[in-house]
Amino acid sequence: LLVLNDPLEITDNVAPICLPSANTIFNSSNCIATGWGVGSFGNKGIGSILRMVHLPLIDSNKCQEEFRKVPRLGPNFNLHNSFICAGRDLADTCTGDGGGPLVCPLQDDSGKYVQIGITSWGIGCGDRPGAYSSVIVARDWIETMTDAFPAARKSE
Repeated sequence: LLVLNDPLEITDNVAPICLPSANTIFNSSNCIATGWGVGSFGNKGIGSILRMVHLPLIDSNKCQEEFRKVPRLGPNFNLHNSFICAGRDLADTCTGDGGGPLVCPLQDDSGKYVQIGITSWGIGCGDRPGAYSSVIVARDWIETMTDAFPAARKSE
């Protein structure tokens, strides 16, 4: 969360994102992650082009099974419920994308998106699911923090 001294000027490239509630219905097969990270694992630095990738969400149990195949995590690895997973073959977030949004379109085809995750961690780039901090799980904390700044809640 950012606390700004001045309100943002809403433009074609700057806009607020909606936060989902536990009962928000969104299209989990067509989510989008964005970031300034590198295009492949092992590259250094941050890119100069904002990249985006379309990613479906992955069932937590399936994701956990994929992570258990990673030797350093092992067969007893448990994915914490504060994480959600997304990814597909050869598509993932990568080094430098951490902290970026994972957004999904609302199911009602309104053109609106909700931020359901924050890029957190993964194993390599593009070969396993990525783990994203769940905004739905963190929603109560986010609301507690933003309640201290009433102007932040102006655009609900």
